[in-house]
Amino acid sequence: MLISIVSPQNDEISISTCNGDVYYIKRVLTEQMDTIKEKMAASSSPSVIPLVDTDSSTFELVMKWCALMHNLGSTLMDVETSRYMFNGFLQAYSVNQNMLLKLTLAGHRLKIRSLLEATTRRLADEIRACETTEEVRAHFGIHDAPQDG
Repeated sequence: MLISIVSPQNDEISISTCNGDVYYIKRVLTEQMDTIKEKMAASSSPSVIPLVDTDSSTFELVMKWCALMHNLGSTLMDVETSRYMFNGFLQAYSVNQNMLLKLTLAGHRLKIRSLLEATTRRLADEIRACETTEEVRAHFGIHDAPQDG
């Protein structure tokens, strides 16, 4: 991903992650992000669009996903093809469980439909693969909160 101190070109948008890194992203890639489009519409010329709840490592994966979707164009995929492609994406970038959850939240917060659909489908598949609630809790590292008193 491009991190630069040079001013963005006319076809780029400046985005700052919560840990302060600034990215200059081609406008065409941000077309998938309804939240970014809304922020741009709200301000006539935003200098830098802040992402207060997305860190750099997550944002870099988000941009790789958006680039992949852009390169595929408007190709309609059936559920199995989409599932296979997303699993390949996760494997190619060594996405662990924690990052999958961060990607899901980023897909939701940035309103990226394709990413949100892919991540939630994957999470649903993982839940369905578990036979008991105890397995689900162990798989996702969900522990009981300490009881008061």
